[in-house]
Amino acid sequence: MQKDIIENITNDMVKSINEHGTKWLKNWVGDSSMPINMVSKANYSGFNFFILAGQHRQSGTWATIKQFKNAGIRIKYEEMSKATPIIYFKMLEDKKDPSKKIPLLRSYRVWNLDQSEDFQPEKNLTPVEFNHAEAEQWVKNTQAKIEHGGNRACYSTVTDSISMPPKDSFIKTEDATAEQNYYGTLFHELTHWTGHKTRMDRDMANHFGTKEYAYEELIAEMGACFQSVKFGIEPQEINADHKKYIASWLKALKDDVKFIYKASAQANKSVRLLEDMQKEEDKKVA
Repeated sequence: MQKDIIENITNDMVKSINEHGTKWLKNWVGDSSMPINMVSKANYSGFNFFILAGQHRQSGTWATIKQFKNAGIRIKYEEMSKATPIIYFKMLEDKKDPSKKIPLLRSYRVWNLDQSEDFQPEKNLTPVEFNHAEAEQWVKNTQAKIEHGGNRACYSTVTDSISMPPKDSFIKTEDATAEQNYYGTLFHELTHWTGHKTRMDRDMANHFGTKEYAYEELIAEMGACFQSVKFGIEPQEINADHKKYIASWLKALKDDVKFIYKASAQANKSVRLLEDMQKEEDKKVA
């Protein structure tokens, strides 16, 4: 049951990635609406964030058929068969043995508000705008060692440091300013940084072209996207190896359809770790 849920949903995501290429990331930030639940108003996170944001819908609002019905909103007849499956995962305590945990994994079907009758495109009155100062403070609060120079962005486990090209070497692109491109790249490397043995202890000793390498790159890219969304940055990496990364991910995904699910969970943990570091800095100031 669990395997079928993850395989079916991940296969849909792989299909979307293959159809849209790097543009699969396009509508995650910027002028688009973030995927939220219509009732709770909570943002969908982790794997569900990537599932819903990749649907390229006109609205950021999602709900189950029951939630729409309770709100007096009708889904179009022709859209009833076009639900999007998402995942609910939770670790439950074993009643017979409290020291053990039992995984609960369920699949739910949700529809987008633009699939309903009388839908009118929403006006985003509070679009997310890039804030350089907030992004800079976010990075500073991690206390990560960052060195600028050269023409390569990378993270070294040996020195536990991030190497970045000078800020003024980044250029403006169609989708982002030079500053946005700089921070989008830095967030990618910062996610790698969370994998150090003193922090999340991920397997970082891998080589380009291997499944392990692709796995870590996907974690870093997803972590960068989560952070980019937070600061209103188009998740676009200015990196010569970007297309190679995409190819590596797809190769790995074909080998193991649970790959992207596992990576999104690790990316979520990475960003939560970075968030915790912000809280620790706040305590010091207080």
